[in-house]
Parts: sequence; C-alpha cells; structure tokens
Amino acid sequence: MLKYLNYDNLDVTSELKKIESSKYAEIILLPTNKMCLFTLGMLFANGIKIRILNEKDLNLEITTKSFTMMPYVWSKLGCDQQFPIKREMDERILKAKENGLSVEKIINKQVNNKFFLICPVRNATEEQRKWIENFVIEKQNQGYIVHAPHLHTNQNDLLGGFNVCKENSMAVASSKEVDIYYDQTSTGSIFDLGVAYALHKPIRLLNKEEITFRNDDPIDMIIASWPYKHNRTQKREKDLQELRDLKKSLNETKKYKLIDASGQEYLSDTKGTLGGHRKLKIYGKLDCKSAAKWIAKGKYVEYRVFFKDEATAIAAGYRPCAICMPEEYQKWKSNQKVKKREKR
Repeated sequence: MLKYLNYDNLDVTSELKKIESSKYAEIILLPTNKMCLFTLGMLFANGIKIRILNEKDLNLEITTKSFTMMPYVWSKLGCDQQFPIKREMDERILKAKENGLSVEKIINKQVNNKFFLICPVRNATEEQRKWIENFVIEKQNQGYIVHAPHLHTNQNDLLGGFNVCKENSMAVASSKEVDIYYDQTSTGSIFDLGVAYALHKPIRLLNKEEITFRNDDPIDMIIASWPYKHNRTQKREKDLQELRDLKKSLNETKKYKLIDASGQEYLSDTKGTLGGHRKLKIYGKLDCKSAAKWIAKGKYVEYRVFFKDEATAIAAGYRPCAICMPEEYQKWKSNQKVKKREKR
C-alpha cells in the first residue's frame, strides 16, 4: 500500500518503481499541486486503486470535470465495497460500474506513425490554439496520426473527467512519441505528462524557445531531465545530422589517388574510371571479375592503381586486361606483334 501525504521532494524515478509493483494507494488530494497531479498520472497509468484521505475537505458538489471530481470518481470505481449514494455523481458512478467501467492498467500498444500532443485545452490562448492546430495539420499532411486532446478527445464527460483521462491515456499508450506544447499553468498537461512518464514515452518539447525552466518548479525539472525524452530521439537525430555533415564534408574535400601518363601518383577531385595492377602493368574495368577475385583473396590490393581514362593508362605503359577488355587486349596484342616484326 502506497501512501502520499505530501508531494515535497518526491523522487519520481524511484516512486515509479514502487507504483509499478503496487495495487493500492492512499492519497491526500491536492488538486492544484503540480506534483500531486503528476503522481496521479503515474498512478492512473498503472491502474492503481486509490483512496482519498481528505475526501471530507473537498468540494464534491460540482459535477463538471475537474481534478477534484475525477480522482473521486476514480476512487469509487476502484472501490471493492458498496458505497453510499450521497450525490448525483455517485449514481453516475454506480451505473458506470454496472456497465463494466473499472480502473485498469494502461497497456502500451505503440503505433509507429502516431504521436500524442500534450497541450493546454481549456485555458489555451487563441494564439496557442492556432499554433497547435497548424502543427496538427502539418503533421497529418506528412502522413502522421496525431491525437490532440482538444480536437480528438470527447470532452463531454459525465464522470468528472475520468473518461477524458482514460481516453487520453490510451492515446498516449498507442503513440510512438509524445509531443508537448508546454504551458506551465496547464494542470491537465501535467497529469498527461505523468501518464507519459509512467508509460516510458520519449517526449519532444515543441516550444522550447519560449520556456524558461525554473529550478524551484518540480515539473520543469522533470521535463528538463526526462529519462525517456528526446535525449534519445534528439541524440539520434543529432548523430545522424553529424554523420550527414561529415559525409558532405568528405565529399567536398575528398581526393582520389590516380596515376598520370608518366606513371606517377597525383590527387584528383574525380574518381578514376579504370583500375590497374602496378606490378603487372595491367589496366581494366572497375568491376573486372578477375581483379575482384584476387582482391577478395587480399593478393591484389597493395598493387592497386587507378586511371582517369584509357589513354592515360596506355601512356603510362599499362596494357588492357584480357578478361574484362578482350577486344582492347586483342588490339594491343596485334600491335605488339607488329612492333616485334618491325624490330626485326
């Protein structure tokens, strides 16, 4: 049994390990406390049944979704015993239980091209909404599936937000990555972050340039050191970009060693068109089967040379290969016979 009486100095890494091996938790519910909301997200994702210790101190007469009412519904749905009907919401909960709604662990079922977008919903500014909707459209045009809560989650929830949280959590579980437009005042975003953390999802911060992380804000510090976040995704992207830059640099500066007409090596910006054997004084095509066979045995490489063209190879005193250049070889052979006759 886990117990959360306060949320100060909570180490979420070790706490998640405890949650993953537990079934029940007793909590002091603090609906405006960021670490409470984040912890609720971790508990919810793991299907933990909760008992609210300060239930008498909470305003439970409201019927709209809130992080006061949603945990209350959650606690009653997970209750193994019959609970007294004190308010309208209790009747809704009882009916939902009769219809099979329960507290269950959220299981990862990742879809490779799907992304979940954490963003402000109720308190989002017009500018934020416009940016977010343009982002969703752009990703969809690129062939991705994007789940944005304010666009794709049914917000009409008669169970105080429980169904909204469950739908969002399942969407997080089916996503390859969680993108976040971080609003430090958005309570719903913090709960969703807790779910994403518990499900070991990498995150990508979309508005990083707009955010100033505060050392005294625990959620800021969690995002800044997220163990499943873009430090893996971004590191891979960074490594790939560095590799691309390196290849580009090498292509721009790469020089090829070729043999000139006098038989001397020189550096060229362009690759040779013919290969050769320095000791045997033979030149041939780069895909010559005979050369490839000897190269595979390691008995050709140290004498390997290259030429810009055939004229250069001939001028350097090399003859054509009889295997890959039979016609050129026959001409060379005929010329050799003519030269021998002329010497006589």
